[in-house]
Amino acid sequence: MRLYFAGNFPQLSNIDKERAFRDRIEQGGFDYNRLVSFSFQKETRTVLELKKERRRIDPVFKENGEWFFYDETWALAHGPYESEEKAREVLDKYVKWLEDTIPKKPKKFVRRKV
Repeated sequence: MRLYFAGNFPQLSNIDKERAFRDRIEQGGFDYNRLVSFSFQKETRTVLELKKERRRIDPVFKENGEWFFYDETWALAHGPYESEEKAREVLDKYVKWLEDTIPKKPKKFVRRKV
């Protein structure tokens, strides 16, 4: 079951207060999830920034007893996998596939005249 929290715009307007709220939720063993409305852009940015803080650490995560990893956009989760090791193995293959598939742009350096 996923629990989503809604409302409390004064708290959502202050990233430090919302971060403390997120930390209390996670310390209780729950995932931090917020309902957001793009009509309230500042509050939505607060939630997205706090989600990004967690995802910068590691793209592999566990949810409801199953393992996933985020792709390079941090928008799409791949999985589920039965173990963290399997998720990391598939992530490594995915990264290699990206590196082999995406064309490399030649680096162009322009020397400035001094």
